[in-house]
Amino acid sequence: VLLAALNTYNRWMPSGRLRRLALRLAGVRLAPGAVVHQGVRLMARGRLSVGEGSVVNRGTLIDNRSPVDIGRHVSIAHDCRIYTTGHDHQAPDFGIRTAPVVVEDHAVLYAGAVLMPGVTVGRGAVVLPFSVVTGDVPPMAVVGGVPAVPRGTRTGELNYRLDYDYWFAT
Repeated sequence: VLLAALNTYNRWMPSGRLRRLALRLAGVRLAPGAVVHQGVRLMARGRLSVGEGSVVNRGTLIDNRSPVDIGRHVSIAHDCRIYTTGHDHQAPDFGIRTAPVVVEDHAVLYAGAVLMPGVTVGRGAVVLPFSVVTGDVPPMAVVGGVPAVPRGTRTGELNYRLDYDYWFAT
């Protein structure tokens, strides 16, 4: 019931400060400057950490039934999916399997990207729009497709900061 209330509240509350307060009360760890926009849905209380200056945009679903750790200055575009739990379709009992997900500093998930359980997205890596990531992404790699495969590498030193929030970020 509390989780449903949090997700409903987060969908309609235009104030970032009030959303931060509600998320913290639900056990989410938000570093200074971390922003979770309206319409982000969680699947459990706690087990989510969002680093300094990171932005999680609207419509993103975070399955935090197992830990999700989002690093510093990470950009997560709208409508992404981060899963930590799923069924093992090869197992005779169709059993539930869980594994944490890590998104390291300066990584970018473009719109509609999907991360499957157990994935680590390396520092500065980029996941192109609507890609499905089933394995770890090396630092500074650019991946895309279904399933995601290497498409290139990111070059240069990453030193940008993502420090923004605004009302009605829907």
